Amino acid sequence: MLGAHLHLAELYLRARTKLAEDWPGRTESLLKRVLELSPPCRRALFLLGSLYADPLVSRPGDAEIIFSKLEDNADACLFMAQTKIAKGDVAPAPTEALEWLCRHIALASSFSSRASELVALLLPRNLEVQQWNRLAELLQALEPEVSDSEMVRISETRRSIDHRSASKLSALGAGTA
Repeated sequence: MLGAHLHLAELYLRARTKLAEDWPGRTESLLKRVLELSPPCRRALFLLGSLYADPLVSRPGDAEIIFSKLEDNADACLFMAQTKIAKGDVAPAPTEALEWLCRHIALASSFSSRASELVALLLPRNLEVQQWNRLAELLQALEPEVSDSEMVRISETRRSIDHRSASKLSALGAGTA
């Protein structure tokens, strides 16, 4: 029965108004029922967070609360990184957005184009070179597992990080001389 509820909720999320005009309410009801019967159902939590994150439903705060509980879900981690960036929670140091992005990359075992875009958004705002050490280490650890095209993107990102780090270190050195 739980499986049927989950599948129907997924159908509503994909088809939206094609199945029912009140698809958000129906989806939420199905998912809340699954969570009543099986509170630890992480799939139901993820789908409920996805519903709340949908622009037509527009409940990003509720989505963030749910996704923050799903640290072992790559898509939820990517959403959290996006949310932190969208809310402006990246200044002066993008630590939290970076942490969520690193979790996403590690869980997905790849460096997706969306993750690459988020890194590009975060890099110009970086004020501390040390903030990016963890990302660089993670990218190095992923190298053997990624495709050639992902490897090119990782290399370009690393070069960008190295270039920005060198520029910042130079600026710091010039400021102390």
